[in-house]
Amino acid sequence: MFHFLSDFDYVTFSLCETRESVGKSVKKVFLSLCVSLCLIIGLSVITLNAEGEVAEVTIDGVTTQYTDIIEALKAARGSRSDTTSVATLKLLSDATGAFGYSIYNNLTIDLNGYTITNTQTSDYAVFIVYGGNLTITDSSESKQGTILPGEAPAIVTIYTTGGGLTIEDITLSSENNIIYIATVNDNNVNITLTNVNASVTSGNGSIIQEGSGLYTLNMEVTGGTYTTTDSSAFVTENTNSSSVVAYTGTTINVSGGAGIYSSEGVTTITNCIIDNANTISGVYDYRNCAVATCYGGTTYINGGTYSAKYPVAIYSSGGTVVVSDDAVIIEEEDGIALRVDIMTTVYPDAYSSITVDSAQVSGSLGGNALNTDYGEIVINGGSYSEDVTLYATAAVALITDENNNTLYYVGIDSISNAASSITAGTIEVLTGDADLDNVTAGVTVTNSGNGSVSVNDVDVAAGESVVVT
Repeated sequence: MFHFLSDFDYVTFSLCETRESVGKSVKKVFLSLCVSLCLIIGLSVITLNAEGEVAEVTIDGVTTQYTDIIEALKAARGSRSDTTSVATLKLLSDATGAFGYSIYNNLTIDLNGYTITNTQTSDYAVFIVYGGNLTITDSSESKQGTILPGEAPAIVTIYTTGGGLTIEDITLSSENNIIYIATVNDNNVNITLTNVNASVTSGNGSIIQEGSGLYTLNMEVTGGTYTTTDSSAFVTENTNSSSVVAYTGTTINVSGGAGIYSSEGVTTITNCIIDNANTISGVYDYRNCAVATCYGGTTYINGGTYSAKYPVAIYSSGGTVVVSDDAVIIEEEDGIALRVDIMTTVYPDAYSSITVDSAQVSGSLGGNALNTDYGEIVINGGSYSEDVTLYATAAVALITDENNNTLYYVGIDSISNAASSITAGTIEVLTGDADLDNVTAGVTVTNSGNGSVSVNDVDVAAGESVVVT
């Protein structure tokens, strides 16, 4: 190349050459130029498409390509003395290797539409977060990137020092755990799962499983579908009172375990769909739940649909559940829709409380703590397939519609909305006051209680009935 440039300079600026010699020189230079351009283009193609390059690692703006995925990971993962560096490992092709290495720094693994296959057969997870922050994502348009864990006990383990994990826009499957939180000794664990589709195909693991020891969990699960077979999905029973967990727009399908099993701290479940097909009997009844709360935890259920033998339950060690936003709760297999339990011999100071502000509940209310000093169910609003007058804090009406469907409604808003929507049938106000408007002609309204009841500005005395005209 430099020789070519010196030839070019000589031809251009030498005035001592003859016209013939200059012409020959120009031809030689032209040929050299063509050859050089071909070499440059060829080398460029080779560089961009070199076979065997499986990943590239970028640290501090410097990108290095690797033919060995494990060497790439070692270069990107930081160390015990390097916990603050920021690195990105991006796949350039499918990659196979014996994983099981710790992540100490801030590492993003971009699957880029490709697959990581783990071949190690020891007791190590594919990736181990050891105080670092690991992000697993897929920047490709196809979003086909995935991780095949092989015999690894988990795809990601968050180890004793805690750390952060973000997974987004990928599909995962394992016979064991997707995420395992090891004993973390009061350290912080931060997890964000966004649009992840994950499945556990055997009873050997969960979407999230824990070791022993209390820890602080800050977790957000948004979107995605999670499926387990013969196991629970999200098990976070060792969290401490500082933990904050949120599920939003998530679908969970389980059999053989609970959909969400939460503990101390606050868990908020918003517009999720959780279905548990399990009907196990015995001491492990929590495995029949869509949402199970224990150890004094607080769970908010805002909208969504929850179906199971025991769709919403508080188990053995107590807790608090608040249901709102017309959440749909469906009891299956002769279970209990809203269940409050306490194991008084072990937790004599515990208390179980479920409050429903608004919901559509199909099933019964029960549990060994109900109607005792250890538990309560408080109904402020919503619709119910069974009589909940004993637990209601507001007016209750039994409404039968034009199709002979009968439900109990609690609260004036629920009663009024239902009363104005039927085209025929009966409305029986069992307790409390009810001022009903826009009720269709022909509907019969009865005041079976002692409250003040009116329909379309016509009073209905206690013990009397009125047919709307």
